[in-house]
Amino acid sequence: MSFFRIVVAVLFGIALFILGLCGIAYVKWGQAPTIEKDSILTLSLEGPSPEYPPGGFTSGLLADAYPSLHGVLENLAKAAADDRIRGVLLLIDRPGAGYAGLDEMRAGIRKVQAAGKPVWGWSDYVDLKGLYLASACDSFFVHPTGYAFLGGMYV
Repeated sequence: MSFFRIVVAVLFGIALFILGLCGIAYVKWGQAPTIEKDSILTLSLEGPSPEYPPGGFTSGLLADAYPSLHGVLENLAKAAADDRIRGVLLLIDRPGAGYAGLDEMRAGIRKVQAAGKPVWGWSDYVDLKGLYLASACDSFFVHPTGYAFLGGMYV
């Protein structure tokens, strides 16, 4: 009799685990984002920027810690084409992309600007890469107590 109780308990635990995974999948993929008219797209550009998001089954279940270069470029292109988006705010904090990736982001910013939408930059910490990216924005703002590190510049 105790054997059947253990089997039922194990099967019940497996069923709860599967229902939990289904719940996570529903929350992650079941709801489409709603975009109201005159929205501002906010992109956080900090940390490493891999070319593409990591693949695999579990990577889609967990939120990506850092945006990929492909994702940033795709979102900038969508912002340029979407009439509900009024402008773009870039939160620039030590971007980890190389200069080639930053140049691609600057081209994406120019596409948004060509669509007649402003692009603003914001940072607490400015380094050379961040300044290079921010120079493509219409306006760039640094927190009053922010830090600017422009090491390596001769003049």
